[in-house]
Amino acid sequence: MLRLSPNGDILLSMRLSLVLACNMKLHRFPMDEQICSVKLESYAFTTDDIQFQWVPGSSSALSIEESVELPQFVIEDFWTSNCTRSYTTGEYSCVEALIKLHRQTGYYLIQTYIPTFLIVCLSWISFWIDASASTARVALGITTVLTLLTLISSTNANMPKISYMKAIDVYFASCFLFVFASLIEFAAVCYLDKPRSPPKIRKPPMHRHFDGAMPPQFRGDLANVNVPPGSRFPMDAGYSNFPGRGSTPYTKLKKALTHRLFNQHEKKRFNVGGIDRFSRYFFPLTFTVLMVSYWYVYYQLSTDLNVVGEDAVILENL
Repeated sequence: MLRLSPNGDILLSMRLSLVLACNMKLHRFPMDEQICSVKLESYAFTTDDIQFQWVPGSSSALSIEESVELPQFVIEDFWTSNCTRSYTTGEYSCVEALIKLHRQTGYYLIQTYIPTFLIVCLSWISFWIDASASTARVALGITTVLTLLTLISSTNANMPKISYMKAIDVYFASCFLFVFASLIEFAAVCYLDKPRSPPKIRKPPMHRHFDGAMPPQFRGDLANVNVPPGSRFPMDAGYSNFPGRGSTPYTKLKKALTHRLFNQHEKKRFNVGGIDRFSRYFFPLTFTVLMVSYWYVYYQLSTDLNVVGEDAVILENL
């Protein structure tokens, strides 16, 4: 629509349907705020020929229907500004409208954050499973790792390929670290708890004389072993012809030494049950502290990385 007034004013009204793109900074995604602008700038005529300006004192220069809703954003505010700039070819008039958008996190809480949190909690169940049930613990650990990787991949598949970490990437990395750490903890428990064979006693040289004197560390265990001085312990084929093979002094001595050394070896084994008991409290407590810090930082302390340059000046003047 075009109207020409007697005083020379021209009213031009035009309806345009536009598909616009907004450059977003996703450092705090999905808890981010974006400022999108729509600019109207002269291309061929400098300010000497044409000047754009918003109607002074008019609140109707920019309006948004209250019924307009976006699936992921909430329109928090909007305002107008002058963006006239100078180039090498001259100064060109420009006006712009800015819209502040706040992303809704409900979808990501339901589809991403809560399932990931439950997967991490599921990985802690292995701390209550006995270390001997290796099949159950391995299956649980591998299942949680693969499920978390699948969830991370499906979420990032719908995201633009950017070179910096988003807030949700920090959350994913933290959760994956805890799930993987629980699997490593089980591997350490299995290694420390693996069965050890009793130490072997070297056979003494054939027909070695035994003078009946016991080493001090074995006298308590061998108090009931009656070994006459000067006894011989045949170790070769002649041993099979030795009378009373099952009750010879050598047999009793070997059993006593083996039993004592094996008991000493078992006392030195690491208490693997203590690792699981420690992990039952350490993992949940550490994860809770990390999550509280995560939400506090991204909601309260972090600065808005989406507003730079001239947009920052605009926000300060609001």
